[in-house]
Amino acid sequence: MKNLLCSLAFLGVSFTTLLAKDGSFTSVIIHEADKPFGLSLSSHQWIKITNFTQNTIDETKPAEASGVAVFQGTGDGLWVLFADGPTTMHVQHEDLFIAGPATIYVPAKSNVTAFLTYLRGSD
Repeated sequence: MKNLLCSLAFLGVSFTTLLAKDGSFTSVIIHEADKPFGLSLSSHQWIKITNFTQNTIDETKPAEASGVAVFQGTGDGLWVLFADGPTTMHVQHEDLFIAGPATIYVPAKSNVTAFLTYLRGSD
């Protein structure tokens, strides 16, 4: 019985980061017809956005770039990042860190497919 409880406790502790997706990179593709992408961070959680690009669907320039908005509380959001086009040269160290409590929101834009890669973690 003691071995069973120890094993269950060990497995429970081992899989808590897996369930929270701590320490793993996640990529999301946001198509023009998709619902907006949203991600809620509680206090002591953070994400690091490592890649945010967009491609136009029919090779015409979109009216506006896809963006990442951050909301804290019930106030207005702040646009913190806009997508690069596929031909834009990336500069080293352009990662963006966002700490919670916050809600991250990426709306779908017409004529654009956006690609977002982030790492989620906790303090």
